[in-house]
Amino acid sequence: MNTIAGLPAHPLLVHAAVVLLPLAALVVVAYAVWPAARARIGIVSPVLALIAAGAAKLAEGAGESLERVVETLPDTNRAAVNAHAELGEQTVVAAAALVLVAVALYLVHGTAAARLRERLSLLEAPWVGIVGAVLAVIAGVAVVYLTVDAGHTGASMVWSDLTS
Repeated sequence: MNTIAGLPAHPLLVHAAVVLLPLAALVVVAYAVWPAARARIGIVSPVLALIAAGAAKLAEGAGESLERVVETLPDTNRAAVNAHAELGEQTVVAAAALVLVAVALYLVHGTAAARLRERLSLLEAPWVGIVGAVLAVIAGVAVVYLTVDAGHTGASMVWSDLTS
């Protein structure tokens, strides 16, 4: 996907990822560490994480297309473009990890997973919830940090050219 309505798709798709990724991280962490919220959040946690990861992957794909175009321009700061692209790729990996954690937490704590928990008594162990919460916090922090860092490097490239 290179363009949307004649505009480069990457800056348009990035906005979905920038909003959805931190929101998904917050919801997954809340689901992991706040037992009272689990009943209200439920399936929303893994679904939102999946949608956010999809938005990040779409933004990454559109970014790769835009990267090929931008690198043909004479005054391109290739090092900055490559650094931004690398951060985008890392963000997609972190978003995928967040999805895995969200799904695992839903299988451990979700009401729909009650039969699975009955069969696998290991999931009832108290350490499972603690490990899940730690992994959720790590994945959530990584997603937010990488989203902000990738966004900052991309915005800095655009705005430094416009303001210089």
